[in-house]
Amino acid sequence: MAVPPDGQLHLALGQLYERQGQLDKAEETYKQGIVATPNRGRLYYHLVCVLLDRSDLDAARRTADSAMTRLRRNPWSYCALAELHLRAGSLLEARTLCRQGIRDCDVIVARLYELIIKTMDQEADTAGALEVCREWVSAIPLDGNSYTALAARLLERGDINEAREVVQKGLSQVPEWPPLLELAKRLM
Repeated sequence: MAVPPDGQLHLALGQLYERQGQLDKAEETYKQGIVATPNRGRLYYHLVCVLLDRSDLDAARRTADSAMTRLRRNPWSYCALAELHLRAGSLLEARTLCRQGIRDCDVIVARLYELIIKTMDQEADTAGALEVCREWVSAIPLDGNSYTALAARLLERGDINEAREVVQKGLSQVPEWPPLLELAKRLM
C-alpha cells in the first residue's frame, strides 16, 4: 500500500509515537514526513516540539528556522518558532511571532491563539488571555476549543451567565464538541 503524499499519515503516526513517549520514533517519522511533503508546516511544528522535549535546542532552532525559510506564509512555521521562544522564556517574542502569523498568513490555525494564551498565562495576565480567547472565537468560529477556552476563562472569573452563553453559542456552531458538552452539563 502506498503512503498518501500529503503527510497526514506521518503526522498521525508521529503523534501516536509522542503519546506513547517514543520520541525517537516520533522524531524520525516527522523527519520522513518532511522529506516526503516539505510543504506540510505542521510536521515541522511537531518535530520542533519533540526536539524541545528531548532538550535538543540546536536542532529545534534549525528546524524552526528551516520552516520559516521554506514556508514563510504557513502558520505552522510561526507556531514552530513561537514554541521555541515560549519554552525558552522569551514570551514577548513568542507572542509577537504568533501575532505576525495571524496577520500575515492566509490561513489561521488555533495553535497561534493557544500559544499567545500560554505566554499570557505565564505572565499571569488573565484579562489579556480572556481577550485573546474572545478574539479566537471571533476569528475561528467553527473551532470548539475556542469556545471551550473562553467559557473556562469566564468561569474562572465567576462570570457564569456569560460562560453559559458562550457554551450555547459554541454548541450552535460545533454541536457535538465533547468539551463543550461537558461544560454545558456543568452549567445548565
